[in-house]
Amino acid sequence: MACQGLRWRVRMIVLRPFTPAPAVDWLSMSMQPRSWPPPTEEVVRAVRAMYGGRKAPLPVVVRDELAELFADEQFGQAFGVRGRPGWSPGRLALITALQMAENLTDVQAAEAVRLRLDWKYALGLELTDAGFDA
Repeated sequence: MACQGLRWRVRMIVLRPFTPAPAVDWLSMSMQPRSWPPPTEEVVRAVRAMYGGRKAPLPVVVRDELAELFADEQFGQAFGVRGRPGWSPGRLALITALQMAENLTDVQAAEAVRLRLDWKYALGLELTDAGFDA
């Protein structure tokens, strides 16, 4: 029951009606919808070692309870078929929700993606992933 409430609140924060603007070819981005990879074994072991026996942080709970919260297919209308591929919009939506939940600035959220194990776990990133600001 609590899981459904969390899912609803996170979706209300991120999903709002969207009207795509006309794409400019040199500015447009494309999207190839993919499922998020599961957290790597290395990251799973590190997170379990850090939080074993203690309450896990919100990003870990979100991934464990809700899995791939925002599927890329939900954002298909916002992207063109041409242009350079961008970061997964589902992952960016989760980053935005976590940023709001933790009251972080954009720079702090980008650093969290790059540095924090719990965020890498939630996003299914490798331990060595440099994030999206690299």
